[in-house]
Amino acid sequence: STPCVAGGKVYALGGERAYCIDAKTGEEIWRADVPAKGAPSSFLVADGLAVVLAGTLHAFDAEDGTLTWQQESVSGDTGSPVLWERGDQKLVVCSDKKKGLFAVDLKSGDVAWEAAGGGQSTPVAGDNHLLVFSGTDGVGFRAYNRTEQGAVDSKWSHEWLSRRYCASPIIHDGHAYLIGGSRHMCVRLSDGEIAWEEKSNAAITSPILADGKLLVVDNRGSKLLAIRATPDKYELVSSTKIGAMQCPTPSLSKGILFVRKKDHLAAFDLRQK
Repeated sequence: STPCVAGGKVYALGGERAYCIDAKTGEEIWRADVPAKGAPSSFLVADGLAVVLAGTLHAFDAEDGTLTWQQESVSGDTGSPVLWERGDQKLVVCSDKKKGLFAVDLKSGDVAWEAAGGGQSTPVAGDNHLLVFSGTDGVGFRAYNRTEQGAVDSKWSHEWLSRRYCASPIIHDGHAYLIGGSRHMCVRLSDGEIAWEEKSNAAITSPILADGKLLVVDNRGSKLLAIRATPDKYELVSSTKIGAMQCPTPSLSKGILFVRKKDHLAAFDLRQK
């Protein structure tokens, strides 16, 4: 579970419990039991709720840890929930481990709609588009768009066989980028046309976007790649041996890149000298 920092608090899963910690002092504010042991899902904190997928989808009161609602139709423990705002409606979108993609009303916890696209990857929500990367037959790397009826329609899909469907895509400047599933690719968001595609060892870690570049841990964690986030051509800006773990996504703050290694944390200064 990647910790979520919101409102001066840190939210994370550990063992069979959810925790809320004071970000400044480290003191525990509340803890709550969850059915999934060691679930790696991360929290979504919005409108006073802390939502997490841990066995089933849970929403806790962000201040005191009271269980506000639980949606048992959505099961799993890997993909994290994301917020998709549609006018006045706020939806929690989450990939069920097996059944598909679910949208749940943030306030009530009721299921608003379902679509194909289950698995381990965390979906990505834009203004009018929703991206998933799934091993479900016929889905693969897929974009959904909104409908007037309040659900979603499939806009385009690119399907291929991959060992893992874990990495999450990124939406940037009218294009969708996926650095995972054994390839790097850029797809035009409007119609799914592939701008570029390169085979790679990328499989698990999700990329981050900074300074017009995609930063991703590649090749089983051995390298940190910087790829230009442009549809014009595939441009590998740099490749640096880094020796990171292959699952955790790197984190960037004020020009300092933080990377998890096997038994310690490493920080790299990416600021211009």
